[in-house]
Amino acid sequence: MTTTCDLETIQPIDKVPPELLSEIFNAVLPPNEDISISLDAGPFLVSHVSRKWRHVALSDSRLWSSFRITITINTKPHHISLINLWIDRSSSQPISLTLWIDPFAHLKPETCKMATAVFRLLAAQSARWRRLSLVMPGSNKLFADLCNSHAPNLQYASFKLGNWTAEEAWDINNLLQRAPAIREFIWSNRSSWGSWDAPFDSGMERLQVSWHNLTNVLLDTWITLKTALDILQQCSSLVKLDLRHFASSPDSELLAHSPGGSASDDKYPSSLPLRLDHLQSLSIYQLKLDDGLAGLLDRLLCPKLQRFNFSCGFVELVKWPQSSFHAFLSRSQASLESLFLEFTGINEEQLIQCMQDSSASLTCLGVYDAYGDICVGDTLLDMLRVKKTAFYRTEKVLCRKLDTLILHRVVECTNGALASTLQSRAPPVSIPSCSHDPESLAQHAKDHSNNSAKNVRACVPFRHASIVFSKRYHATNPTDMSYLQYSCPTQQGAA
Repeated sequence: MTTTCDLETIQPIDKVPPELLSEIFNAVLPPNEDISISLDAGPFLVSHVSRKWRHVALSDSRLWSSFRITITINTKPHHISLINLWIDRSSSQPISLTLWIDPFAHLKPETCKMATAVFRLLAAQSARWRRLSLVMPGSNKLFADLCNSHAPNLQYASFKLGNWTAEEAWDINNLLQRAPAIREFIWSNRSSWGSWDAPFDSGMERLQVSWHNLTNVLLDTWITLKTALDILQQCSSLVKLDLRHFASSPDSELLAHSPGGSASDDKYPSSLPLRLDHLQSLSIYQLKLDDGLAGLLDRLLCPKLQRFNFSCGFVELVKWPQSSFHAFLSRSQASLESLFLEFTGINEEQLIQCMQDSSASLTCLGVYDAYGDICVGDTLLDMLRVKKTAFYRTEKVLCRKLDTLILHRVVECTNGALASTLQSRAPPVSIPSCSHDPESLAQHAKDHSNNSAKNVRACVPFRHASIVFSKRYHATNPTDMSYLQYSCPTQQGAA
């Protein structure tokens, strides 16, 4: 009779060297995600398969160096022992950790006591912190134990806080001042559950961050133009900036702090824009488009900018600041590669100017709307269309490098104009393998040879096109609808 031991000795997996087995274990873990500490977590599971697997799992401290701790009112005290075991098994590896507590929970005393014990465990390992992500409520006096730590190797710090008060910045500053290696910084806070888009004191001015060291910054909190400029003047190394819940400042805030300040006393005059030499990506969200966007664009110079994203909830107070955006692109002389505009109210003439400003470099364009603001018509489609003259010479085409085109509910054109433009810049299409009819194969090749093979020589083909017509155009543009539905599998139709 075959015993369990005999079966173990003949399993093919047992022939895999421990070093390779260890790499397999690490490869199956979710990338860029901290693993929730539990008995069902991957590292625990593989350590209970066999003696060999257990030896490999316990010997590889990398498996245990990334973890997520969740504390709720249902978390049992013995969970602390599990956390301690996980930390021990991570040995001397740099640690990536996420600590999650419902940011708007009203914590019971026993939950606060457990959180304090966990914080002390983590604080003892602060020299090994590489990535730290905190999601938790403020106003519970929980920061002191965790933030009174030296973290010389911390590179990534993320704070997502609820019911937070600016007075608590003192504790967080203790940590920020002891973490000189931070390069990526995320700050998100609300004073209450419903305060995302209502003005409140976000406390940003009180944070003592080494802004000059940061390369990636995401501020997901109420932030005014003045606060943004105060921060940006310190960000000499910034590569990526994401401002969410951005709004204008009262005019007086931008004036120098002197009695009787006037426009000439502007602390950040547009004649002396802030130069961000390394900024490559700029994303901004406003609930309501206001003068803050123009004020920011008028005061920035970004020569290496490659990606610009702007999203707006409502366009009510002011119109899209085309002159400021055009001046910003001209002043920066950057090679913009990606432009995304969502609910901006931009019109076709303005969009054409934006594309002309970056025609030599633009590879990706996305424009979204749901309020009936049309900005893509026959004129723009004609400028994007590849047209041949005598001797197969190609006329000048707008944005020759454009390979990704996303237009959602912003197109109003003559029937067939959109299909003609997309077809002129369609990528070479292989003959479907499912078709065996010689006549179908020949016709398929003929249909695409002229419009694809020759045209792609003139400019980069559209590798991805996502076009959504508003429903009112479904009946008026049957040719375009048919093309989107049947001719190009990489191009989406209407919704």
